[in-house]
Amino acid sequence: MELYNEFIDDILKKAENSAFYPYNPSAVCDRTDSGTLILSKEAAFELGGMGLPAVNSTLFCTNRDIKDGVFVLGKDIGSLTADTPYARAAIIALDEKAVEDDDGVYRQLKDIEFAKYHVFPKGCLIRLSPESRREQIRVSKKAVKDGLSLKSIGFTFIEEYKKNPSVKAVTVVFITDPSFDYKKLKADSEKAFAVTESLNKIFDGLEISCDTCELKAICDEVEGLRQLHFGKEK
Repeated sequence: MELYNEFIDDILKKAENSAFYPYNPSAVCDRTDSGTLILSKEAAFELGGMGLPAVNSTLFCTNRDIKDGVFVLGKDIGSLTADTPYARAAIIALDEKAVEDDDGVYRQLKDIEFAKYHVFPKGCLIRLSPESRREQIRVSKKAVKDGLSLKSIGFTFIEEYKKNPSVKAVTVVFITDPSFDYKKLKADSEKAFAVTESLNKIFDGLEISCDTCELKAICDEVEGLRQLHFGKEK
């Protein structure tokens, strides 16, 4: 499962000089059973609000030294005073056995990715759009006062992802730096999503005709995807 390596390398390179917090299970944020409604008058600010960039990305790998922990590129919640651009990327290291079954690998990846819909930090509202893959976080004034942080939210995401026995480690990268290249990150997120969706079509079986194949554009860009497609057809 090295199809996402280009995207992983890029984001880890950008994060290497930023604050990294090793995963601490006892420091996860307080949670609710479902999303909390936070009215505008109750909100301190929104990460990715007011039409600002709001990018979400899920990247998978197997043979990489991924550590459980959280990177924060930019200001954390306690240092913010207004809406800001926002992104969250989850880099998920899998047990190799999780991707041995070609017919089940797509379902496995989607099940793991779906864990993000079960994270409900107390004092904030996470809004996810499956269509655009935007992710926004509205943070309440009380949550800011109580010390809610991206670090603790990230630990909570890690906790949820690791409920799946196939997940070995998770690095969560949060970005709030206004100078970050969110446009490129969004483009990479779209490509990573296309890779995952392509796996479903490849393992369903397709004719080997690059001239007519709808996967050609992504195969041309992502190393290993074409070989996987042709290997499946043999």
